[in-house]
Amino acid sequence: MLYNPHVTDPNGNFARLFAKTSSIVPSKLFGTDYLADNTGTTFSPNTFAHYPSQGFDCIFTDGSVQFVQSVSAFNYISQGKLVSGETVASAQSYAQVYTNLENGN
Repeated sequence: MLYNPHVTDPNGNFARLFAKTSSIVPSKLFGTDYLADNTGTTFSPNTFAHYPSQGFDCIFTDGSVQFVQSVSAFNYISQGKLVSGETVASAQSYAQVYTNLENGN
């Protein structure tokens, strides 16, 4: 699981968006399935439990848990567009996926 994945600014400030519980805002993604491994392998039937259903277990800051079937997020990740590492490109790449999961599209 990715826990507290949002960063303050994907353009360069990689500090966690929710540094403490008092900074949590409603309806933001707070946890989801792990999206890639450290070898660069992303979203395949061998590395992702929900691959056949093309969905993600998502925990939100309001305490709700949902199984989100996001075609946009699935396509983005399965096409190998998710950038790994601690870079601006990676933070922006993950931010796009998180937005898709939060919006359910």
